[in-house]
Amino acid sequence: MRTSTNLQPTTGDIDLVQFTEMEVNFQMGDLKVSIYQASEAEKLLDFHLLRLEVEMVQKTYNMTVILRIGGISLVHFDPVASVCLLDTPMTAGDSKYLFTVVYVDVNKRSPEFHTKHGSVLKLVDVNFTTLTVLLHQESLLALLEIFNSFQSRLEQAQKKPLQDRVISQPSPTAAPVKVPLSIIPEDEGVAFEQSKAIQRRKKRISVQEIDLKVTAHLEYFRVEIGNRKSKIAALLVKGAVAGVVVKKTNTVITAKLKDIVISDPNPVTVHPNILSIMGQEALSAQVVLYNEDGQNETLAEKVDMSVQANMACLRVVFLNWFVSSLLKFLNSFQQAQQAIMDAAAGAAEAAKHNMQEAYQKAVKLSLNIKLQAPIIIIPVNSRSLDVLIMDFGNLTIYNKFRTLNICNSAGYPAVIDELNLDLQNLKLSRAKLDNEAKEVINESLILQPITFGLVMLRNLSAGWYKEIPDIDLSGRLESINVTLSQEDFSKVMHVLKDNFAESVVVEPSTPDTAESEKKLTESKKSLERPNTLEGFKSVTLESEVEDKDKETAAAVPVYTSIKFTFTMDSLIVDLFAGGSKELHGVSSTAHLPENGLACFSLHILSLKGKILSDGSIITSILLVDCLLDDTRVKSDSKIKRLMERKPENPGASGSAVEAPFRSMIDLTYQQKGSEMFVDLRIFGFTLILCLSYLMKVADFFTSGMAPSATTTEDASAEIITSQFNNLPAKSSKASTVTAAKSRSSTTSATASPPSSASMMTVNVRVEKPDIILVEDMEDLDTSAIILNNEIVFKLRIADSHQVMNGSIKDLQLYSCCFNPKRRKETMAQILHPCSISLAGSTPEGQGLHLDVCMTDIRLRVSPATIGLLSSVQSQLAVVSAEAEEQATEVDYSNIWTPKNFHDAEYWFLKTEVGEDAVLGSGVAVEPAPPTGEICILSAPSVIITMEAGVGSQTLPMILVDIGFQGSVTNWSTQMSVSSGLTVQVAYYNSEQALWEPLIEP
Repeated sequence: MRTSTNLQPTTGDIDLVQFTEMEVNFQMGDLKVSIYQASEAEKLLDFHLLRLEVEMVQKTYNMTVILRIGGISLVHFDPVASVCLLDTPMTAGDSKYLFTVVYVDVNKRSPEFHTKHGSVLKLVDVNFTTLTVLLHQESLLALLEIFNSFQSRLEQAQKKPLQDRVISQPSPTAAPVKVPLSIIPEDEGVAFEQSKAIQRRKKRISVQEIDLKVTAHLEYFRVEIGNRKSKIAALLVKGAVAGVVVKKTNTVITAKLKDIVISDPNPVTVHPNILSIMGQEALSAQVVLYNEDGQNETLAEKVDMSVQANMACLRVVFLNWFVSSLLKFLNSFQQAQQAIMDAAAGAAEAAKHNMQEAYQKAVKLSLNIKLQAPIIIIPVNSRSLDVLIMDFGNLTIYNKFRTLNICNSAGYPAVIDELNLDLQNLKLSRAKLDNEAKEVINESLILQPITFGLVMLRNLSAGWYKEIPDIDLSGRLESINVTLSQEDFSKVMHVLKDNFAESVVVEPSTPDTAESEKKLTESKKSLERPNTLEGFKSVTLESEVEDKDKETAAAVPVYTSIKFTFTMDSLIVDLFAGGSKELHGVSSTAHLPENGLACFSLHILSLKGKILSDGSIITSILLVDCLLDDTRVKSDSKIKRLMERKPENPGASGSAVEAPFRSMIDLTYQQKGSEMFVDLRIFGFTLILCLSYLMKVADFFTSGMAPSATTTEDASAEIITSQFNNLPAKSSKASTVTAAKSRSSTTSATASPPSSASMMTVNVRVEKPDIILVEDMEDLDTSAIILNNEIVFKLRIADSHQVMNGSIKDLQLYSCCFNPKRRKETMAQILHPCSISLAGSTPEGQGLHLDVCMTDIRLRVSPATIGLLSSVQSQLAVVSAEAEEQATEVDYSNIWTPKNFHDAEYWFLKTEVGEDAVLGSGVAVEPAPPTGEICILSAPSVIITMEAGVGSQTLPMILVDIGFQGSVTNWSTQMSVSSGLTVQVAYYNSEQALWEPLIEP
């Protein structure tokens, strides 16, 4: 028994003198483990551990434990060359330790507890210096193969019958074991008095103790991905710091990250950094978890968790061939992918359960997040400095809590959590990068900076307060302005075409790789369990769950669960003709007003809806106006507005006031269970068609999709392909097996029992749009043809039964002067008002029955109408001739230049692999074609009148009267057509003012 010693209190920087009760020191200088392959007696792995040190010192008031690992090295002996999978500085001769852990356990009675130890009971300090990991494709495949074989042998060994093990249990008659009495030390009273004094001092000091404090530091961590031929990617993490502080009232978690870089080691590319940080610190976050018992429940400011985060701007370069190479590397590990997918599915399910539980408990979360959204750079290809830059601006997330003047039976008020999300300065631009620093030299904005705001109201008292929704979302987007020149559009198309076309060529696998893949597949098959009855079990369980849900939903009252409202003030797209390939700053000359071509805009697009507690959805979409304007300054066009919504009072004067809530498109969608309702209404609008102008607008888009004439991009693609042409790939047999499995799974899915009865109703109504075809936009008094009608369509589908009704009412076509002031006096009917009706249904066990009926159709053809159509056709011929003159000639000078090719590029060079009969047994059976299909067409009278004259002063010449009736049956199997036609022709005798027959009826 140790005698007590009087200790003097510490003053200044003098350390407290303590007794050392125990000291343990363990050191191991070197540890080597070599693994050999028994079948070939060759070394497979070599593991090397340097300097393992453990120190433990037990003193009077604290205990310190230190663990140090100097360095580790893992080498795989590949048949081609040795591969170092793990490497540290100490293995190369450096004296820096790889891993250091310091654990300090302090007695709170220590005199230095509040001064030196900072009121920390347990302290854990982790330091991680430098580690380099190489993910080598062939080495990992070889290790996975050995692991799978070892696992299969272990499972076979576990299948042997186990010996019965008898566990001895004490008899009930045995004498009870006597528990020794606790010994009360002599100085217990002294210790008790000291503890009371310490507690009194603690109350006076009012310093909160820290139960656990953990700090972790990571200096340098590098992961490289590659194979036998080349390196694919590299990940570098620097300066990561994490900490956890646990108190009785709260838990504080902090994290900081200085830098993270993903690089491309390919020397051909001009974009070596795929992911980099723009700023001093990549991430800084703090999460505080509060103890519920330490706060007052009645306070509205009380929160369960608070999150503060600041994130720097990420610079991401998207190269499709880099992503393809990574995906190709990952495709070599099918089992690992499946394990990751299963783990991700489990994590998602757990997160969903935690979210539901947190929502039921009404967790109050305080957010203050400021993110500099990432900048995504998409170059034309890996060797081009012409890029598209997508800047997501700045993102700010914060929330606050509001208390309503409504209380429940317990006296607690209703609390609302208001979350605000602000996104500012989102923009898209076309730019040119510097070859050295990869900074932006010149930039031309395509998408002007926009701002978006989202407010989410969360009802934290949803368990008893149902007057407001559980979640209420409301967002507003003021305006989206897109300025696009012809060269901008062409560059965007080249980026989408060349960047996505630049990918890694898949080569056939080598014999060694194919053999290893075969072994992996066989071992995977041995571990899989049959899933023949899984489909039927899942269907049965789902039906039982649906029945239970319906019974529960019938007893619970329905309330609004989610409500959302999104509004966009305007979307404006300005098209500019021409454009220079060289950029001249943000205000590009190609975007000047004199180069304008067209302006398309949407005004006030609104989306509103709600989701009820029983799963019902009610949604409405409203569009107020859609405009199309001719913005050509150099043109003498008198008609500038080509599309707009009709005013409410079209017959009034120019000072007529439109209705404030008049819309152009109104869409309503409702869904409840298996019933769905869609109602679409398109109100009156005016659309002016001038084919010469529309052809120029169409040329704006078609010219941008023209193939690139540059040869440097093709050369870069060949270099990149040649560098990665030897990457190991999966065998075609494995792909065939996968395809067969997917087909069998698809067949099993189609063979599942039919779902419950469903009903869908669709209503479409178009109210008399004016579609105007004009001859010349430069003359306001030009000739025009106006088409006007009204369309109504209704469709109802109940299981396999369909009923449809539709009609085109007041279909008419007339020619006139475009000038609205002279339109009535110059109006001449071409097609007199007529109607077309449609009725259809699908009786039980039969095909579609249709009935199309038309009223009397009267068509007048005059010289003015023929002249207008001929003029429009001649304009099309002129535009097509100009397009042919501007077409670039194809260069065939390098047609005989030798080019590299690969076997995988041509289907006739691939080896056909047979398909397993078991895997290919699932063949989808096509359903039998319907029978009893009928379509009846009826046009009682179609009258065509040829007229002569000028303008509206015309006289009839020839009249053709046609009557038609017909029917078509069974067009899906053996089509049968029967029809009847009546014709009569007459000419007009102007002297006697009567019709004389040419062909009798």
